[in-house]
Amino acid sequence: MITENTEILRRISLAWLHRDDAREIVRIFDILTDDKKLDILERWNSIIADIKRHRDEMEQEKEILLIQALKNIEHDLEEYWRTLVHGGVKKDLSGLKFQI
Repeated sequence: MITENTEILRRISLAWLHRDDAREIVRIFDILTDDKKLDILERWNSIIADIKRHRDEMEQEKEILLIQALKNIEHDLEEYWRTLVHGGVKKDLSGLKFQI
C-alpha cells in the first residue's frame, strides 16, 4: 500500500499534471482496491494522455467562453453609450425647440 502511494506520487510529479487533476488522482487512488490501483499503474501513460487531452479541451472551451463574454460586454457597452448619446441629442433638440 505505501509502495503504491509512493509510486503514484512519483508518477504524478513526473507527469506535469494540472494540480487539480493531480489532487483528484491521489484522492481517488486512495479508495481503490489493490487490483484497480495496479491496473491504473499499468495503464498510466494512456490514462495521463487522456487526462491531459481533456484538460486541454476544457481550457480551450473556457477561453472560447471568455472571449464570447468579452464580446458580449463590449456590445452591451456600445449599446449603452449609443443610448446615452441618442438621449443627449434628443434632449439638446428639445432644448433648441424652446429657444426658437
